[in-house]
Amino acid sequence: MKHLNHHFDFVVIGAGFAGLCAAITAARAGINTVLVQDRPVLGGNASKEVRVPPVGADNCNFLYSRETGLIEEIMLRNLHDNTDFSYEGFDIVLNSFVKAEPNLSCFFNTSVFEVNFDASTSQLKSVTGYMAGSELWHTFIAPLFADCTGDGTIGALTGAPFRIGIEAKSDFNESMCEEHEQSYCMGGSVQFHTIDTGSPRTFIKPSWIKLDLNDEDYGSSRPVCKDFFLNNGGYWWIELGGDLDTIHATEEIKEGTKEIVYATWDYLKNKSPLKEKLQNYELDWVAPIAGKRESRRLEGDYILSMGDIESQKHFPDAVAFGGWGFDHHPPGGFYDKEHGSYHVYHAGPYNIPLRCLYSSFTNNLFMAGRNISATHYGLSSTRVMFTTAQLGEAVGMAAALCIREKRMPRGLLEDVLMVKLQQHLFRNDHHIHNWPVTIPNDVARLAKVSASSEFLSPDVKTSYKTESLDEDKMLLFPVITEQLESIDLHVDVADNTNLKLELFQGPENRSTFPEDQIWSGEVAVVKGKSQWVNIAVASDISRPGWHFLVIKSNKKIALHVGKASVGTGNYFIRPVDPIRPDPSTKWHTGKAALYSDGDFHSDTYCFQLHPSQPVYRPENIINQWSRPTNKPNMWASETTEFTEPEWLELSWDKPRSLGQIDIIFDSMLDFHFMQKWGGYKHTVLPSIVKHYRLWAFDQQGNKTLIEEIEYNYQRLRKHKCKLKKVLRIRLEILSTNVLHRAHVYAFRAFE
Repeated sequence: MKHLNHHFDFVVIGAGFAGLCAAITAARAGINTVLVQDRPVLGGNASKEVRVPPVGADNCNFLYSRETGLIEEIMLRNLHDNTDFSYEGFDIVLNSFVKAEPNLSCFFNTSVFEVNFDASTSQLKSVTGYMAGSELWHTFIAPLFADCTGDGTIGALTGAPFRIGIEAKSDFNESMCEEHEQSYCMGGSVQFHTIDTGSPRTFIKPSWIKLDLNDEDYGSSRPVCKDFFLNNGGYWWIELGGDLDTIHATEEIKEGTKEIVYATWDYLKNKSPLKEKLQNYELDWVAPIAGKRESRRLEGDYILSMGDIESQKHFPDAVAFGGWGFDHHPPGGFYDKEHGSYHVYHAGPYNIPLRCLYSSFTNNLFMAGRNISATHYGLSSTRVMFTTAQLGEAVGMAAALCIREKRMPRGLLEDVLMVKLQQHLFRNDHHIHNWPVTIPNDVARLAKVSASSEFLSPDVKTSYKTESLDEDKMLLFPVITEQLESIDLHVDVADNTNLKLELFQGPENRSTFPEDQIWSGEVAVVKGKSQWVNIAVASDISRPGWHFLVIKSNKKIALHVGKASVGTGNYFIRPVDPIRPDPSTKWHTGKAALYSDGDFHSDTYCFQLHPSQPVYRPENIINQWSRPTNKPNMWASETTEFTEPEWLELSWDKPRSLGQIDIIFDSMLDFHFMQKWGGYKHTVLPSIVKHYRLWAFDQQGNKTLIEEIEYNYQRLRKHKCKLKKVLRIRLEILSTNVLHRAHVYAFRAFE
């Protein structure tokens, strides 16, 4: 046996999305960081050994709320590099990010179970772990630590207070809580996968699997046959352990859940209505461990509650955002036939404060992941992986600032340091909901903006299919003028009838969901195909931004459908779902998807607005938003084949010295990523600018090429430079990755 000591600035324990993003962010910010992982792989529940699909805010009707920053960079890289769309490929991508950082070390198969805690200062001095298979004991010594274990293991070892189970209603006045606290948690799930072998295969259930499942054991909330071909297996509801100790009974939970997996495959293969279709299928993978949902929640200086999320409470120390609903699972899991899981959506995305991301007891301990400071129902929303990635990035940046400023985590609450932390996050395209982006030394805000052209309106005039109006539909579009006079809809009408409509404005919270009705009416339409119907709404616009036209059901009418421009989209009524009972789930967004032509795009109903809405102006690139909020907030060029470059230009009234230029392109924030997917025609999102050049112009008009990028697939691009006496800089766009327009959200220039 050997015992080795290691000194670092920052020790991150746990390498799920939270720990991974914390470690990479801190290392990139220049501090010596180590990532300690008890498994042989990276990614936690999204890893190749667990394979839970990651989700986040954009899954819950909040268009353009996809998590950006580091996790966006990772997922765009996975889309590009992982051409087999495999879990093995995703693992390679995650390892590539870790190995690319010179300030980051990684220790796999190392379980931390011992801490050196100084009670006199309430500080953690070191942690010690055993590396399985190597007979090595590693002690990691540092001024700062992050508990990203999911189980809150490090905090618990220091004696830090934590919560487990569900609070009583009186504790935080949470409407879903019972009168008395409950000791149970949400359980864990074991994923499985099958393959079509091309020839008949048999499955004999092992004799040690005593469980026998039949049709009646699943029911409407567990559509075992209906959902099988979505992933060739793998059901989130194969879940157990909420009524057990989800930490110390981990093995028992795993074994019990695997029994359900094998019994389910026996049912599908040998008894179910699908058995004929599954003749050639075989079980090729079962997860070796369960994906956990909940265990300890370490207490910070603030405990995020259901009420904070529902009210979208403003936090001065906001450092990340969430948007997944309150997603509660019953303690009995698969065997609970009376209390199904339920998922209550919010009115809009919400922010998470730094005070939830460090221990109230252990002064130098951060936490990120599902063990942050939250109530059970707060956690039921923040626990999903794209949200935990945001928490990790915030913690990594906070740790770097602590090292530079010689502060403990709580010390960052000082106004000046908190603003500095938020600015560092914004600089890396990290998002905080409804929070204007301000970054020091960005002189682009002082520049005059000009462009080669401008896409004049969000109108969608070209259709590629029709869709029956057999139920209510809804159209999203932006309005920035003081009045909206009328809307044209492109329809087919089978017989003379009346078209009924309602117009809503969006909420002040910048969510993409209808709030206040401002008009209703009906229009007589006559029989005929491919006709534009004018709807006179004559409405004053009191709240510029998102507006929603509800088109009431009429089976005599079909709506023409086209490819959406940014800021437009279609919604349909979600089928009745006992898991999602609240009003915020009534409408479901038509997110960007992969269509039969192998291309990515969003759909919308064909429409024209009067007056025209100039929402893609060049000056949008220097406003305080780098994504759609209540309007698109981007520059879009006119439609082009790029026979001549499109361009954006910043010009100043006096010479500038520039050290860096950052650009944020359009990466289709209405598209949802997964770590494994298939069938894409492209490995790059089509809206991202592919080939571009940056030029600088001095007082004499001399032109200098700053940099040319011939192949880009990322949203955020940073360009270091040493420019003196610059009067103008130009972004020249020669091509995108498919789209016949150039899209840019931000063009920043730093002195």
